[in-house]
Amino acid sequence: MSVIRLGSNQTYDVAREGFSARLEFDVSGDVAFRVEIPAAESNRRGNTWWIRNPQGNTEVTVFPDSSRGEFPSGAKVYASVVIQGAGNQEITLQLPTYPIGGLRSIPVLHLFPAGDLLRLQAGDVSNDSSLDTEASGIRSALGRSMDKDGSTDVTRVNVTVLVDKTASMKFSTDRDTFETMCSFAAGVLSVLSSGHSISLMTSSSSDPRVRVENPEEISSLSERFTPVREVGWNSDLYQIPPDESVVVISDDIPAEVLKLPNRMHVLSSRKPLVDHRTSTTHFDPMLISAIKNHDQRLLAAPVRQMFDALTGSAPREDH
Repeated sequence: MSVIRLGSNQTYDVAREGFSARLEFDVSGDVAFRVEIPAAESNRRGNTWWIRNPQGNTEVTVFPDSSRGEFPSGAKVYASVVIQGAGNQEITLQLPTYPIGGLRSIPVLHLFPAGDLLRLQAGDVSNDSSLDTEASGIRSALGRSMDKDGSTDVTRVNVTVLVDKTASMKFSTDRDTFETMCSFAAGVLSVLSSGHSISLMTSSSSDPRVRVENPEEISSLSERFTPVREVGWNSDLYQIPPDESVVVISDDIPAEVLKLPNRMHVLSSRKPLVDHRTSTTHFDPMLISAIKNHDQRLLAAPVRQMFDALTGSAPREDH
Protein backbone atom coordinates (compact mmCIF):
# COMPACT_ATOMS: atom_id res chain seq x y z
CA MET A 1 0.00 0.00 0.00
CA SER A 2 1.36 3.44 -0.94
CA VAL A 3 0.59 6.60 1.04
CA ILE A 4 0.43 10.03 -0.60
CA ARG A 5 0.09 13.16 1.53
CA LEU A 6 -1.94 15.96 -0.03
CA GLY A 7 -1.48 19.56 1.06
CA SER A 8 -4.16 22.23 1.07
CA ASN A 9 -5.96 22.29 -2.32
CA GLN A 10 -3.60 19.71 -3.85
CA THR A 11 -5.05 17.20 -6.32
CA TYR A 12 -4.69 13.57 -7.32
CA ASP A 13 -6.16 12.02 -10.48
CA VAL A 14 -7.54 8.48 -10.75
CA ALA A 15 -9.41 6.55 -13.43
CA ARG A 16 -13.07 7.49 -13.37
CA GLU A 17 -14.40 4.12 -14.53
CA GLY A 18 -14.96 1.70 -11.69
CA PHE A 19 -13.88 4.23 -9.05
CA SER A 20 -14.56 3.26 -5.46
CA ALA A 21 -12.91 4.35 -2.24
CA ARG A 22 -13.39 4.45 1.48
CA LEU A 23 -13.12 7.65 3.46
CA GLU A 24 -11.83 7.36 7.01
CA PHE A 25 -12.40 10.15 9.53
CA ASP A 26 -11.39 11.01 13.05
CA VAL A 27 -12.26 14.12 15.03
CA SER A 28 -10.15 15.04 18.06
CA GLY A 29 -11.76 14.79 21.46
CA ASP A 30 -14.20 12.09 20.36
CA VAL A 31 -16.58 14.78 19.10
CA ALA A 32 -19.61 13.30 17.32
CA PHE A 33 -19.90 14.31 13.69
CA ARG A 34 -21.68 13.55 10.44
CA VAL A 35 -20.56 13.57 6.82
CA GLU A 36 -22.48 14.62 3.72
CA ILE A 37 -21.51 13.24 0.30
CA PRO A 38 -24.04 14.46 -2.28
CA ALA A 39 -24.18 13.23 -5.88
CA ALA A 40 -22.54 9.89 -5.11
CA GLU A 41 -23.42 6.47 -3.74
CA SER A 42 -22.17 6.16 -0.16
CA ASN A 43 -22.49 3.84 2.80
CA ARG A 44 -21.35 4.38 6.37
CA ARG A 45 -19.92 2.01 8.91
CA GLY A 46 -18.62 3.66 12.06
CA ASN A 47 -16.19 6.43 11.09
CA THR A 48 -15.72 5.02 7.58
CA TRP A 49 -17.72 5.94 4.48
CA TRP A 50 -17.60 3.89 1.28
CA ILE A 51 -18.12 5.96 -1.86
CA ARG A 52 -18.55 5.11 -5.54
CA ASN A 53 -20.09 6.34 -8.78
CA PRO A 54 -19.85 10.12 -8.17
CA GLN A 55 -22.08 12.09 -10.54
CA GLY A 56 -20.72 15.49 -11.47
CA ASN A 57 -18.86 17.64 -8.97
CA THR A 58 -19.07 16.14 -5.49
CA GLU A 59 -18.06 17.70 -2.19
CA VAL A 60 -17.42 15.80 1.03
CA THR A 61 -18.32 17.98 4.01
CA VAL A 62 -17.99 17.26 7.74
CA PHE A 63 -20.54 18.69 10.21
CA PRO A 64 -20.94 18.43 13.98
CA ASP A 65 -23.79 16.14 14.89
CA SER A 66 -27.26 17.56 15.47
CA SER A 67 -26.68 18.04 19.21
CA ARG A 68 -24.41 21.06 18.70
CA GLY A 69 -24.29 23.99 16.29
CA GLU A 70 -20.52 24.17 15.87
CA PHE A 71 -17.36 22.25 16.62
CA PRO A 72 -15.79 22.96 20.03
CA SER A 73 -12.72 25.15 20.34
CA GLY A 74 -9.49 23.39 19.41
CA ALA A 75 -11.17 20.53 17.54
CA LYS A 76 -9.45 19.05 14.48
CA VAL A 77 -10.55 16.59 11.83
CA TYR A 78 -8.24 13.99 10.30
CA ALA A 79 -9.25 12.28 7.07
CA SER A 80 -7.84 9.91 4.50
CA VAL A 81 -9.05 8.39 1.22
CA VAL A 82 -8.23 4.76 0.50
CA ILE A 83 -8.56 3.99 -3.22
CA GLN A 84 -8.79 0.47 -4.60
CA GLY A 85 -6.29 0.34 -7.47
CA ALA A 86 -5.39 -2.25 -10.06
CA GLY A 87 -4.50 -5.73 -8.79
CA ASN A 88 -6.16 -5.00 -5.42
CA GLN A 89 -3.42 -2.48 -4.67
CA GLU A 90 -4.55 0.24 -2.25
CA ILE A 91 -3.49 3.88 -2.48
CA THR A 92 -4.05 6.05 0.59
CA LEU A 93 -4.40 9.80 0.19
CA GLN A 94 -3.67 11.46 3.52
CA LEU A 95 -5.60 14.74 3.65
CA PRO A 96 -4.37 17.77 5.63
CA THR A 97 -5.31 18.23 9.27
CA TYR A 98 -8.24 20.64 9.40
CA PRO A 99 -8.66 22.97 12.41
CA ILE A 100 -12.43 23.15 12.88
CA GLY A 101 -12.94 24.82 16.26
CA GLY A 102 -15.88 27.24 16.03
CA LEU A 103 -16.87 26.10 12.52
CA ARG A 104 -20.29 24.75 11.58
CA SER A 105 -18.96 22.74 8.64
CA ILE A 106 -15.75 22.03 6.76
CA PRO A 107 -15.36 20.72 3.18
CA VAL A 108 -12.47 18.24 3.25
CA LEU A 109 -12.54 16.73 -0.23
CA HIS A 110 -13.79 17.68 -3.71
CA LEU A 111 -14.26 15.29 -6.64
CA PHE A 112 -14.30 16.67 -10.18
CA PRO A 113 -14.91 14.43 -13.23
CA ALA A 114 -12.59 15.34 -16.10
CA GLY A 115 -13.12 13.09 -19.10
CA ASP A 116 -11.90 9.60 -18.26
CA LEU A 117 -10.33 10.84 -15.02
CA LEU A 118 -11.65 11.79 -11.62
CA ARG A 119 -9.77 14.57 -9.86
CA LEU A 120 -9.66 14.42 -6.06
CA GLN A 121 -8.78 17.70 -4.40
CA ALA A 122 -8.03 18.23 -0.73
CA GLY A 123 -10.03 20.98 0.94
CA ASP A 124 -8.59 24.38 1.71
CA VAL A 125 -6.61 24.88 4.91
CA SER A 126 -6.35 28.63 5.27
CA ASN A 127 -2.96 30.01 6.26
CA ASP A 128 -4.72 33.08 7.67
CA SER A 129 -5.28 31.62 11.13
CA SER A 130 -5.74 35.14 12.48
CA LEU A 131 -8.92 35.59 10.44
CA ASP A 132 -12.12 35.10 12.40
CA THR A 133 -14.19 32.05 11.55
CA GLU A 134 -16.62 33.99 9.35
CA ALA A 135 -13.82 35.61 7.32
CA SER A 136 -12.09 32.22 7.02
CA GLY A 137 -15.30 30.73 5.66
CA ILE A 138 -15.52 33.52 3.07
CA ARG A 139 -11.90 32.97 2.06
CA SER A 140 -12.53 29.25 1.67
CA ALA A 141 -15.69 29.83 -0.43
CA LEU A 142 -13.77 32.12 -2.78
CA GLY A 143 -10.88 29.67 -3.06
CA ARG A 144 -13.27 26.87 -3.99
CA SER A 145 -14.98 29.04 -6.59
CA MET A 146 -11.67 29.74 -8.30
CA ASP A 147 -10.62 26.09 -8.12
CA LYS A 148 -13.82 24.96 -9.79
CA ASP A 149 -13.46 27.22 -12.83
CA GLY A 150 -9.72 26.67 -13.17
CA SER A 151 -8.66 30.17 -12.10
CA THR A 152 -5.08 29.33 -11.27
CA ASP A 153 -3.68 32.83 -11.90
CA VAL A 154 -5.21 34.96 -9.14
CA THR A 155 -5.23 38.68 -9.84
CA ARG A 156 -3.87 40.76 -6.95
CA VAL A 157 -4.79 44.41 -6.52
CA ASN A 158 -4.32 47.37 -4.21
CA VAL A 159 -7.55 48.16 -2.37
CA THR A 160 -9.04 51.09 -0.49
CA VAL A 161 -11.85 50.29 1.94
CA LEU A 162 -14.35 53.13 2.43
CA VAL A 163 -16.40 52.89 5.64
CA ASP A 164 -19.61 54.85 6.04
CA LYS A 165 -19.89 56.23 9.58
CA THR A 166 -22.61 58.80 8.94
CA ALA A 167 -25.76 59.18 11.00
CA SER A 168 -27.80 57.00 8.64
CA MET A 169 -25.52 54.02 9.33
CA LYS A 170 -26.11 54.53 13.05
CA PHE A 171 -29.83 53.98 12.61
CA SER A 172 -29.94 51.49 9.73
CA THR A 173 -27.17 49.00 10.51
CA ASP A 174 -26.85 47.13 13.79
CA ARG A 175 -23.43 46.16 15.11
CA ASP A 176 -23.80 42.47 14.29
CA THR A 177 -24.62 43.19 10.64
CA PHE A 178 -21.73 45.64 10.39
CA GLU A 179 -19.31 43.08 11.84
CA THR A 180 -20.58 40.48 9.36
CA MET A 181 -20.02 42.91 6.47
CA CYS A 182 -16.48 43.53 7.69
CA SER A 183 -15.73 39.81 8.00
CA PHE A 184 -17.01 39.30 4.44
CA ALA A 185 -14.67 42.03 3.19
CA ALA A 186 -11.71 40.61 5.14
CA GLY A 187 -12.21 37.12 3.70
CA VAL A 188 -12.24 38.31 0.08
CA LEU A 189 -9.38 40.77 0.60
CA SER A 190 -7.22 38.05 2.17
CA VAL A 191 -7.17 36.45 -1.29
CA LEU A 192 -7.02 39.33 -3.75
CA SER A 193 -4.76 41.75 -1.82
CA SER A 194 -1.99 39.27 -0.98
CA GLY A 195 1.30 41.11 -1.44
CA HIS A 196 -0.51 44.37 -2.18
CA SER A 197 -1.68 47.28 -0.07
CA ILE A 198 -4.96 47.83 1.77
CA SER A 199 -5.84 51.39 2.75
CA LEU A 200 -8.70 52.58 4.92
CA MET A 201 -10.83 55.71 4.75
CA THR A 202 -14.14 56.73 6.28
CA SER A 203 -16.88 59.11 5.26
CA SER A 204 -15.52 61.62 7.76
CA SER A 205 -12.78 64.12 6.86
CA SER A 206 -11.50 63.89 10.44
CA ASP A 207 -10.19 60.37 9.78
CA PRO A 208 -6.99 60.29 7.70
CA ARG A 209 -6.42 57.70 4.98
CA VAL A 210 -4.28 55.00 6.61
CA ARG A 211 -2.52 51.82 5.54
CA VAL A 212 -3.87 48.56 6.96
CA GLU A 213 -1.20 45.98 7.73
CA ASN A 214 -3.32 42.81 7.39
CA PRO A 215 -6.78 41.89 6.02
CA GLU A 216 -7.84 40.63 9.45
CA GLU A 217 -7.83 44.24 10.69
CA ILE A 218 -10.88 44.81 8.48
CA SER A 219 -12.80 42.24 10.54
CA SER A 220 -12.44 44.40 13.65
CA LEU A 221 -13.45 47.78 12.22
CA SER A 222 -16.45 47.95 14.54
CA GLU A 223 -14.00 48.27 17.42
CA ARG A 224 -12.34 51.28 15.77
CA PHE A 225 -15.23 53.18 14.26
CA THR A 226 -18.64 54.13 15.51
CA PRO A 227 -21.23 56.10 13.53
CA VAL A 228 -21.27 59.85 14.08
CA ARG A 229 -23.98 62.43 13.59
CA GLU A 230 -22.55 63.70 10.33
CA VAL A 231 -24.86 64.02 7.36
CA GLY A 232 -23.28 63.00 4.08
CA TRP A 233 -19.71 62.25 3.09
CA ASN A 234 -17.09 64.95 3.49
CA SER A 235 -13.83 63.04 3.05
CA ASP A 236 -11.47 63.76 0.18
CA LEU A 237 -12.21 60.75 -2.02
CA TYR A 238 -9.74 61.88 -4.65
CA GLN A 239 -6.91 60.76 -2.38
CA ILE A 240 -7.64 57.33 -3.82
CA PRO A 241 -5.43 56.49 -6.83
CA PRO A 242 -7.60 55.73 -9.88
CA ASP A 243 -5.91 52.36 -10.43
CA GLU A 244 -6.87 51.04 -6.98
CA SER A 245 -9.96 48.97 -6.35
CA VAL A 246 -12.51 50.29 -3.85
CA VAL A 247 -14.68 48.44 -1.33
CA VAL A 248 -17.52 50.51 0.13
CA ILE A 249 -19.16 49.44 3.40
CA SER A 250 -22.35 51.47 3.69
CA ASP A 251 -26.14 51.50 3.82
CA ASP A 252 -26.41 53.82 0.83
CA ILE A 253 -24.18 54.95 -2.02
CA PRO A 254 -23.71 58.71 -2.34
CA ALA A 255 -23.24 60.30 -5.74
CA GLU A 256 -19.69 61.42 -4.97
CA VAL A 257 -18.64 57.80 -4.43
CA LEU A 258 -20.39 56.65 -7.60
CA LYS A 259 -18.42 59.24 -9.59
CA LEU A 260 -15.11 57.55 -8.79
CA PRO A 261 -13.57 55.88 -11.85
CA ASN A 262 -12.17 52.97 -9.81
CA ARG A 263 -13.17 49.32 -9.93
CA MET A 264 -15.70 49.13 -7.09
CA HIS A 265 -17.83 46.79 -5.02
CA VAL A 266 -20.36 47.87 -2.40
CA LEU A 267 -21.28 45.92 0.73
CA SER A 268 -24.67 47.29 1.71
CA SER A 269 -26.87 46.72 4.74
CA ARG A 270 -29.91 47.89 2.73
CA LYS A 271 -31.09 46.94 -0.72
CA PRO A 272 -30.33 49.86 -3.06
CA LEU A 273 -33.46 51.86 -3.83
CA VAL A 274 -32.12 52.78 -7.28
CA ASP A 275 -30.17 50.57 -9.69
CA HIS A 276 -26.83 52.40 -9.76
CA ARG A 277 -25.19 49.64 -11.83
CA THR A 278 -22.38 49.20 -9.33
CA SER A 279 -21.58 45.69 -8.15
CA THR A 280 -23.30 45.27 -4.78
CA THR A 281 -23.73 42.64 -2.07
CA HIS A 282 -26.89 43.15 -0.02
CA PHE A 283 -26.61 41.70 3.49
CA ASP A 284 -30.13 40.37 3.86
CA PRO A 285 -31.05 37.72 6.48
CA MET A 286 -30.43 34.86 4.04
CA LEU A 287 -26.86 35.97 3.26
CA ILE A 288 -26.06 36.70 6.91
CA SER A 289 -27.30 33.22 7.84
CA ALA A 290 -25.14 31.66 5.10
CA ILE A 291 -22.05 33.48 6.41
CA LYS A 292 -22.65 32.47 10.01
CA ASN A 293 -23.40 28.86 9.03
CA HIS A 294 -20.47 28.64 6.58
CA ASP A 295 -22.87 27.61 3.81
CA GLN A 296 -20.33 27.66 1.03
CA ARG A 297 -22.83 26.74 -1.66
CA LEU A 298 -24.84 29.90 -1.02
CA LEU A 299 -21.68 31.99 -0.59
CA ALA A 300 -20.07 30.93 -3.88
CA ALA A 301 -21.87 33.49 -6.06
CA PRO A 302 -21.58 36.60 -3.83
CA VAL A 303 -17.88 36.11 -3.00
CA ARG A 304 -17.03 35.58 -6.64
CA GLN A 305 -19.06 38.63 -7.69
CA MET A 306 -17.05 40.83 -5.33
CA PHE A 307 -13.75 39.31 -6.44
CA ASP A 308 -14.54 39.78 -10.13
CA ALA A 309 -15.71 43.38 -9.65
CA LEU A 310 -12.53 44.36 -7.82
CA THR A 311 -10.13 42.64 -10.21
CA GLY A 312 -11.81 43.87 -13.36
CA SER A 313 -13.12 40.46 -14.42
CA ALA A 314 -16.59 41.98 -14.31
CA PRO A 315 -16.41 45.34 -16.14
CA ARG A 316 -18.05 48.27 -14.42
CA GLU A 317 -20.53 50.28 -16.45
CA ASP A 318 -19.93 53.98 -16.88
CA HIS A 319 -22.00 56.41 -14.87
